[in-house]
Amino acid sequence: MSSAMSLAFQQLTQLMDEQDYRYRQRGEEETISADFKTRVAAYHVVMKVETEFEMFQIFGYAPVVMPEGARRAIAEAVTRANYGLRVGKFELDMNDGELRYQVAHILTGGNLDPVVADRCIGTTMAMLDHYFPAMLSIAFGNEPAEEAIMFAEFGARCSAPDEHEEDSDISAHLEALFSADEDDDSADDADTSADDNQPSE
Repeated sequence: MSSAMSLAFQQLTQLMDEQDYRYRQRGEEETISADFKTRVAAYHVVMKVETEFEMFQIFGYAPVVMPEGARRAIAEAVTRANYGLRVGKFELDMNDGELRYQVAHILTGGNLDPVVADRCIGTTMAMLDHYFPAMLSIAFGNEPAEEAIMFAEFGARCSAPDEHEEDSDISAHLEALFSADEDDDSADDADTSADDNQPSE
């Protein structure tokens, strides 16, 4: 690592090393990326130290691009999900369908507390896990955004269960989406730098 790297970025990479998280640095930028696998999905995560803004940011990306025809509904879902969130927010790119969760932390004296950084990583994974199935049910199951987010937050739907027979299709979509990745992992483990991390509890 270059000696010109900021203290906060050095603290970030030290945390990643201590937690045995596999990651990649983007050239000379104070940005690293990693892949995390949770109970729900596998997410690509980008972490940035921006000393000019005294800020540390994490972006966790959903592994599925939201289809064009569903983006208005997903945008509604993002608005509903974001309302009342205490930490972070969902963001949707209406042009390409990219969905991500962002968490930011203000640096104090140029330092990045490793405990706070690790909690930010965990929060990002937890929020994606919590809402990603709802986003899938909207995008691929035609479930109304209000009902999908309400179910994610309160565990109850507005309508009768038989009106949501698409749920089995969502499960099948998830299974098909990640079964190929699991087959690849079992067949080829030569590039350990690209293996999925398990976020700390």
